[in-house]
Amino acid sequence: MLKLENNHLYFFYLSVTLILLLLLTTSCKSNQENYVIYDLLPEGTFTKGMEGPAVDSEGNLYAVNFGEQGTIGKVTPDGVANLFITLPEGSIGNGIRFDRAGSMYIADYTGHNILRIKKETSDVIEVYAHCSDMNQPNDLTVSPATQVIYASDPNWRDSTGNLWIIPAPDSVVLVEEGIGTTNGIEVSPDGKTLYVNESIQRKIWRYDIGADNMPVNKNEFYSFEDFGMDGMRCDNEGNLFVTRHGKGSVVKLSPKGELLHEYQLKGKLPTNLTFSNDFKKIFVTLADRGCFEVIDFTPLDYKQLVKQNEVKIIDIEAAVGTGRVMELSEIAGKVQYVPLETTKESLVNGGIITLSYVNGLIYVMEMSQVKIFDSGGKYLSTVNRQGRGPEEYTDIINAGVFPENGNIVVMTSAGTLNEYDIEGNFISRVRLPELKDHFLVNCFKQDRNTYVASAHQLDHNQPGCSVVVFDSLSSIKLKIPAVNESPDPRVMRVPFLYRFRDKLRFIHIDSKVDTIYSIATDLSVESPFVFNFGKYKLPFDQQNFVDMLASKTSNYITLTSVVESDKYIFLRFDFRGIKTESYERSRNIVCALFNKESAELTLLKEPENGKPGLRNDLENGPVFWPYADIHDNYMVSMYTADKFIQFADSTTASGKLKETAARVKEDDNPVVAIVKLK
Repeated sequence: MLKLENNHLYFFYLSVTLILLLLLTTSCKSNQENYVIYDLLPEGTFTKGMEGPAVDSEGNLYAVNFGEQGTIGKVTPDGVANLFITLPEGSIGNGIRFDRAGSMYIADYTGHNILRIKKETSDVIEVYAHCSDMNQPNDLTVSPATQVIYASDPNWRDSTGNLWIIPAPDSVVLVEEGIGTTNGIEVSPDGKTLYVNESIQRKIWRYDIGADNMPVNKNEFYSFEDFGMDGMRCDNEGNLFVTRHGKGSVVKLSPKGELLHEYQLKGKLPTNLTFSNDFKKIFVTLADRGCFEVIDFTPLDYKQLVKQNEVKIIDIEAAVGTGRVMELSEIAGKVQYVPLETTKESLVNGGIITLSYVNGLIYVMEMSQVKIFDSGGKYLSTVNRQGRGPEEYTDIINAGVFPENGNIVVMTSAGTLNEYDIEGNFISRVRLPELKDHFLVNCFKQDRNTYVASAHQLDHNQPGCSVVVFDSLSSIKLKIPAVNESPDPRVMRVPFLYRFRDKLRFIHIDSKVDTIYSIATDLSVESPFVFNFGKYKLPFDQQNFVDMLASKTSNYITLTSVVESDKYIFLRFDFRGIKTESYERSRNIVCALFNKESAELTLLKEPENGKPGLRNDLENGPVFWPYADIHDNYMVSMYTADKFIQFADSTTASGKLKETAARVKEDDNPVVAIVKLK
């Protein structure tokens, strides 16, 4: 008998957990941070000279070279960007800092000035200090203790630099000359330590600040083996954050010089960074992108997300105890039953991984091959390139259809993504990126040069990721941090990936809130939907998580599958011991429909005992529920031939359905239901 398999999240979590039981035998405590990285403002808002981010007391964000050189742009807390001021002719800013009184200081590297804009006269620019002996200056910092200014001063041509102190207006004092190419500069929160980096020499130096405010006792604090450095900032705990110019990252160093974390950005040329006033966000300036990237540590509380990002809540807690039988005709206008042609070549005889209906073609993904049929069920071809040749695959971990051209992308255990056309011709091979202590579980091709994969982290002692975006050269473009708050290292919640139009959605399962995130083709990340399980939330952070996941009697609810259309999200939940029907069931699966426009969640009662889904009143057919991702507002499901014939023999089936069943034999290929949504 043909076996139909569906990729439900429940089995996904359980299988990953069982894999980990075999892989890991010792416990370890996670020390990783939870954050997301996203863009602020479109690319090109600032020039390639974008630098000097700084935040004022009201939360406004500033950076130099807004649209053109010699300007400063201002971004309000609401994300509105405007020109703040144009600098005097011949002046171009670099670093920006604020003092305690709210005055802005700008390093004018072309005019050899430190400029000041007082808070009370925000349209007046004055020269706070000038020194023609300076090479630039480049960056500056204001001591939080004394309000004294320190400035870096590189000579890029000679790979040298100077260090200056500006203790008062019109007073510029040389601290040290002829050192490395001084660039990023920062004073610790307690005002006792000065950090200065040398970009070309890849070193960070630490000075004590003496009673006369002069830096003394110079010691090497940290050095890198590759890439350069640019701006630096300390957080409120004294950790030093350093931009890695050329590497496209920000590193976090402890006050003791320990590397605590590295945040991978989309851009490769970060120039500087600053913090929000609550230290929950880092704003990074990117010279190659002309925009900010934000490293956001804001706790994921769904009520806050509604206020901040206008996301919609899928409120399961409020829906428990409600429900009704829903007719297919309420959301769809037409259903077509398509028997798949049965021949020796077309016979579907392996476990079906998934089913897709894309661009008028039906794709049946099996364990080792993919069969393609037209919209009428006529067999077209089989893609089976299993083997060990350069254009073949050893096995299929998963396979998907790239909607743009209908090609098939096969993920293999050998760490490759092989692409074939529907005739089985080899198109390309992309190697999965190598991630230390991770393996990739599922992968989609998002556009012609972008791939998105879910990742499983093995070493919980190190910062990890759960979703990775990479290109055809295996270069990583974006990482989504892993969320693993369970005390049991065997538990890992790998995000569930699915496609919605040109976006890839992924669901992060968190101990506090479950969120549907969306990655667009421009790599921007949004969180359009959040689940509220409330008191029914499965506590992933407890020791007995595995037992609770497998329980059929607890009152915890988990999501098992999700499919999305333009108007609706189709959800399946495991309600475990929560009674939803008047009769007993072996497994308490509940289907639900979320209206994206009204934000209404409807739990569905079973139209027939033991058959969750939508009652098919269009052709009086079998209960319907979408089997796979929805493309062009077409949903598909599948029925084995014998079950379809059995249903057609009932008195309720329509004449058209009976006619279709009359052409089918019990051992034929499955029958595919294609439903057009309204």
